[in-house]
Amino acid sequence: MRNSIPLFDTKDVYSIGFCLTLIGIVFLFISIASVGGVPLLKSSLRYSLKPMFTMPVFLVIPGIGLIASHYLDQFKKGKISRSQIRFRFLSLTAIGMITVLALEYRTPIIAILLMMIIIGYYGKILSVWEVLLGAFIGVCAIMGIGYLRSLNELAISSNTNMFSTLESRANFTMHVLNLLNQISGNFGILHGKMLASSMPGSNLGPRMLVGKLIAWRTEVTVTPTLLGQMLVDFGKVGVALEMCLLGFILGTGYKIIKITHDSFYIAIYSLILTYSIVGVETGTLDMQVIFYFFIISFIYLAVILKDKGVKIY
Repeated sequence: MRNSIPLFDTKDVYSIGFCLTLIGIVFLFISIASVGGVPLLKSSLRYSLKPMFTMPVFLVIPGIGLIASHYLDQFKKGKISRSQIRFRFLSLTAIGMITVLALEYRTPIIAILLMMIIIGYYGKILSVWEVLLGAFIGVCAIMGIGYLRSLNELAISSNTNMFSTLESRANFTMHVLNLLNQISGNFGILHGKMLASSMPGSNLGPRMLVGKLIAWRTEVTVTPTLLGQMLVDFGKVGVALEMCLLGFILGTGYKIIKITHDSFYIAIYSLILTYSIVGVETGTLDMQVIFYFFIISFIYLAVILKDKGVKIY
């Protein structure tokens, strides 16, 4: 067809994914060396981690997603069996989770698990019950790491258990959203400064800025939720615009994978869908996450223009 959707060479995709994964693993060792220990074994070290070293570690997430898309393409072409691709997906998931678990972060672990489940589901290598099992494992991981942090930081009381850590986190996050809603009004109070604080060179990161707004403390990081970030910047009007834009991007990605069934498009859709789901609690304010959305939106725009017969080269 003259106006066909452009496809990517999976070997090139694999090379990019491998490089991103390798960069993430290298910076993991740099991060550990910079604090003199493994944060998983000593939680206090986590607060000494430097963002310039830890941010590249999270490149392992899109990295293993792109590698998985290459294996998925090989499976569809009959080059590897179903058991082989399932083993490779499991190995990639383990590599990614071990990498970020060493820094004792919860969100990246959930992101890796969720992304690989979505890729496996749309790639038709996982059944529904396996998806549900993965979701259960993810919830257990959240509770387990939260309890481990409390244990390592000597914050255990007679009422503390794995379920209470999850409940207290949810209650705290909703309380933060309520406070942000009260101070933001219909049109916001920062008018873009929250988004700008994600960029390099900012004195305060976005989550530190939230801490300053609701508690006047800049030494703590507070997750604003997916709605809270736009409430602070542009109020309820901004929330409506943000959700329309997010829905358009995700809807476009979903339509493309339904048309093409291409492994690369499944991988990038899974990446932004994962961060949209995780962002419900954490927000989408990390610089690399914003970069993922920008690049993938650019690819989707190119696909739309190509499909309409517009020359893009």
